[in-house]
Amino acid sequence: TGSLPSQIGLLTRITNGNNFDIYSNQFTGLLPSQIGQLSSFSTLSIYSNDFSGPLPSDIGQLTSIISTFFIFSNQFSGSLPSQIGLLSLLTQGFDIETNSFSGSLPSQLGQMTAITSNMDFYFNHFSNLLPSELFRLTALKSYLILNRNSFTGLIPSQIGLLSVFSSRIYLETNSFSGSLPSEIGQMTSFKTYLSLYGNQLIGLLPSEIGELSLLTSRLNIYQNSFTGLIPSQIALLSALTQLSFYSNQFSGSVPSELGLMKIQFISLYSNQLSGTIPSEIGLMSSLLNNFNFYFNSLTGSIPSQLGQLTSLTSNFNLYLNELSGSIPSQLGLLESLGQSFRIDSNDLNDYIPSQLALMTSLSDGFYLNTNSLCGDIPSQVSALSATVSSYDVSTSNSLGTPCCETLPAVYSCFTNYELLAKIYNA
Repeated sequence: TGSLPSQIGLLTRITNGNNFDIYSNQFTGLLPSQIGQLSSFSTLSIYSNDFSGPLPSDIGQLTSIISTFFIFSNQFSGSLPSQIGLLSLLTQGFDIETNSFSGSLPSQLGQMTAITSNMDFYFNHFSNLLPSELFRLTALKSYLILNRNSFTGLIPSQIGLLSVFSSRIYLETNSFSGSLPSEIGQMTSFKTYLSLYGNQLIGLLPSEIGELSLLTSRLNIYQNSFTGLIPSQIALLSALTQLSFYSNQFSGSVPSELGLMKIQFISLYSNQLSGTIPSEIGLMSSLLNNFNFYFNSLTGSIPSQLGQLTSLTSNFNLYLNELSGSIPSQLGLLESLGQSFRIDSNDLNDYIPSQLALMTSLSDGFYLNTNSLCGDIPSQVSALSATVSSYDVSTSNSLGTPCCETLPAVYSCFTNYELLAKIYNA
């Protein structure tokens, strides 16, 4: 506990190659400038303490550090000194996350060209433009973490220089603006996770995103302001498991090519998508968790092929669209669906198929309200009200009324013979 004494700088006779490890203690106060005299150490690990105040510029004298520089989970504040770039031999990890650093990232970070993994700036107060020099670290292969800061401006086009990068990039929850640079498609070794959500990105999603064909985990670009079409090249990310594009301003049709993907989770809700739902979406046999297409402007009928999404265990949500036609009985095949089934607030008509009662695993909600449904509620479907926490079938429908009475007056409830006679004599 307590402050680290300034005499720490006297530890100059330690054999080269030793580690300076005082992590996971309760040291407090300023880090003494004499820390820069520890010129014989190969690692610095002072993380998980309570150091506060600015990081001394003398830290740049630790040019012998060749492995890791870990000062995360403290209370350091102020600007990151530009002298940090003098740690040019650092190879394994640079981690300053969960502090209170502020201001701009120094461009001198671009001098740390030997580093291969783990550049972590998470959960600080950095702001202003992201220096393009950061992307000169072309040996970097895994973990570039910049989220939970306040970076602004464009994402530098130099991001494409990280051609050997293979793991995870976290740029979410900042204030990046402008378009996503097409050069991102040059990161052809990228395999795991690209996260851009919670920024202010605008414009078209570049078709070059399809060049990231090795991406296997997540593409999260939700809560931005992307516009235009979802590029069909997204389907080239054939191994991707999670696609989260919700809360943007994408328009036009849902690409039928999405049906070729091995997606386990897809959320396209709260956009401006229009046109019909492609029947090919039913080919997404790997879909497990969420089918969220709600709050768009989708039209036409619900494809019966969506009943083939039999692995779906979480949510099936198509509410707040402009869908019409009858409810496909094949949707009853979604027997593993475990949370909510919502197709309310559309313009669906005709009878409620009794096969929907096969979704006995539902727990959260079953909503068919605010459509133009007619006829009687099948007793089997009514029984679902006892097993789900929220159930609404009848509100703003015409249930209890024979479906023929919901047709225009000229086609009212005649028998077939009478209806034919009426049309013939018209």
